Amino acid sequence: MVGGVAVIDRQGKVMIPGKIREALGLREGDRVEVTLELENGHARLAPSGSVVARTAGMLKGPRPVLSAEEL
Repeated sequence: MVGGVAVIDRQGKVMIPGKIREALGLREGDRVEVTLELENGHARLAPSGSVVARTAGMLKGPRPVLSAEEL
């Protein structure tokens, strides 16, 4: 388990510790989803955003992209 102490500033912004950002693969500008479990007071933090944006270019091959007609 990775943990740390986060600090909340006057504007309500939270500074996430580097170890946690690294473990989640978060970078500047990334969005995160925060979920609060009211029964036990725990919060869950998870990367959020478009699957398309996170996986764009992942299957890029050495050849140029073909149109539907060319395929």
